[in-house]
Amino acid sequence: MSELEAAQQESRRMFERLLRAGGRASGGLEAAAAAPKPFSPFDVEQAPAAAALALGLAIVAAAAPTREEGLAEALAHADRAAAVEDPELVQHALSLFVTHSEDGRRLVKPRSVTAAPRRFAPSSAGLEAVAEAAPGGSTGDERRLDFWREDPLANEHHEHWHEVYPWPGLFPGDWLAWARDADRDGVAELLEGLDPAPDWRAFVANSTPVQIRNAFLQRANNLVQSSPQGWNDYLDALSVRAYGTLRHLNDRQGELFFYMHEQMLARYEAERLAHGLPKLDPLDDFATEIHEGYDPGPVIRTFDGFMERTPGKTIADEDRAQLEQWGNAIATAIDNGEFLGNGAAGVDIDRTNIGENVEGAESRLRPQFRAGEYPGTHNPGHVFISTLSEPNAAGDRIGVMLSPRTAIRDPVFWRWHKYIDDLNFAWQEMRRRQTRAEFEADAPAVALRASLGDDAAPWASPDVILCRTADLPGHDADDFLGVGGKQLGERAFGGDAWERDFSEGEAQLPDGTTIVTTAELTTALEQRELVIEPPDGITAPPQHVQIEYVTHEPFCCFLRVESLADHDVDVTVRIFIAPDDDPDEPTEARRAWIELDKFIHTIPARQRVVVFRPDVLSSVIKKPADVDPANPVEPQPGGEDGGSYCQCGWPYSMLLPRGTDAGMPFRLLVLLTDAAADLVPQSGHCGSMSFCGAVDRYPDSRDMGYPFARPFEESIADTFMPLRNAAGRRFTIRRR
Repeated sequence: MSELEAAQQESRRMFERLLRAGGRASGGLEAAAAAPKPFSPFDVEQAPAAAALALGLAIVAAAAPTREEGLAEALAHADRAAAVEDPELVQHALSLFVTHSEDGRRLVKPRSVTAAPRRFAPSSAGLEAVAEAAPGGSTGDERRLDFWREDPLANEHHEHWHEVYPWPGLFPGDWLAWARDADRDGVAELLEGLDPAPDWRAFVANSTPVQIRNAFLQRANNLVQSSPQGWNDYLDALSVRAYGTLRHLNDRQGELFFYMHEQMLARYEAERLAHGLPKLDPLDDFATEIHEGYDPGPVIRTFDGFMERTPGKTIADEDRAQLEQWGNAIATAIDNGEFLGNGAAGVDIDRTNIGENVEGAESRLRPQFRAGEYPGTHNPGHVFISTLSEPNAAGDRIGVMLSPRTAIRDPVFWRWHKYIDDLNFAWQEMRRRQTRAEFEADAPAVALRASLGDDAAPWASPDVILCRTADLPGHDADDFLGVGGKQLGERAFGGDAWERDFSEGEAQLPDGTTIVTTAELTTALEQRELVIEPPDGITAPPQHVQIEYVTHEPFCCFLRVESLADHDVDVTVRIFIAPDDDPDEPTEARRAWIELDKFIHTIPARQRVVVFRPDVLSSVIKKPADVDPANPVEPQPGGEDGGSYCQCGWPYSMLLPRGTDAGMPFRLLVLLTDAAADLVPQSGHCGSMSFCGAVDRYPDSRDMGYPFARPFEESIADTFMPLRNAAGRRFTIRRR
């Protein structure tokens, strides 16, 4: 076994140990219930402490003579930290290291859902070790969606997203690139804080990037390993300039904070509609009682220390006053079109800084804003709502809202995030309305048809074709996703069949094979087993429970596109769906559109092509797709663009809303935009583009969620249906 393989095995074991140990104290069931306050990435003190440890791990790894030695040293340092720190804090720090460090990505970070399934136990599961522990769940009608909110893969996604986009900022992934490109005065200040004797400004001015990197790593490594508290104190004392030299926010992080959660909300609203529940009521009146209750169930209560929140709780007066103050400051800025700056001048609101100020990114990474005015309302809100839970055996009030791994289980999470999203929506509504003329002027030279004749019925394009994957000949061939599906689409829907409508019916291949198209996609509730292992130190047998999860019958989309240009055209294909309850209302409705896919395709000059796109390649899902949630795909160690970072994305099994027994009507919109104007060049991409961005820069220069990030002058139908580069159709989603 090589040194690297040994480090990878140890990293897997360490993650498993930390996940099993987190959220409880040792000493049996009583001590587990009395566990101290768990670590929270939303906590203003705990999250920076975890980020400091993650940065220390990156430094320890990079300072070693070889990568293999560095990884072993970093794991040893994490192990020492776990002996004195909360295992959850160390696990989060190790996750940040393995996700963002080019060295750390060579390690293995196992899936949380497979390494510690009990952390995702359903509220409906009893606990055999505690005879009186009754099942939990939501109160009232909200119980209908417990299966959806408690889906392990959805909760794992939310946990991992907050590891990919930590609000204290990211450390350098490549220390040599950092030494080459970082602010020189900031680097000198960092070195002065570690070793005040040398003339660091002269050194930085006259040294190579390798020399600068080595000088910093050597001294920082000495401090990290000799005095963890001294390392924390060093980071706390850094000036704005020095901190901003050592850390940065991810590209367009504030914008993606809003968009990712907005897309989760759009999906949740569709589920509510499918299950006969009313639209979300935002938690924007902090003085009113929260009428929904939630009990995470005996497994999580007993082993993780999260307790139930009964209906009728009200946010504490002091907490409410702070939330109102911070929320009013954001609302005032939106009304004025600018944030208060540190000087006399204001700071214009943009698509990124509003998210940073609402979430609460590290203040030293946004020093242009008036100090203390926008500390962030999102993160403290999670903590404040968590305290509304019943006390545990130690007297602490801790609810599932405290952790990204469990927060979305609680119905109040969605009401809280509807309020958070309303802040961004209010700013978006202040932006200039988009007109059909703008979209026409911006359109690439390609065409999708609204109809085959002169009478174009809206939302009935013949060029948007849906098929169930199982109905396609050759769908199980190895090359189907690459070339087989494309060739099949050309034979079935192109050439002589170009003028036929295949929105629902049959297509004949030259060899006589029949292809069935559909206007109905189907979903199902399946069951799988979850094995609940007790935490280390607790004597109890493994418990096997059945959980329900939603999935869908695999499907593919074929788009018929004609080039009107004398040269090849690269287009960005943007596909959205929305419930057909009120899709043309021009304000709220734009938030109802669920991004289904986004990808780039080349349309050859003056040709008609059939674009093939299977659901497993959707840009919104984690790659590779967990087609079978009972057997999640385990990550492989990566390089610059691999590993843990690429494990970010929405679950494949939850790609479609549940639908109804009778068939829930939806509309599907395809918009083709000019990829030359859209694309941000980058070295590589992995994971979910829509939910997680990219390792370097977000690969789309337009607003996230374009075209739905701004209001429209006309209805959505009147804006897009007349465009030559857009098409829409109706379809249904039916439960089976």
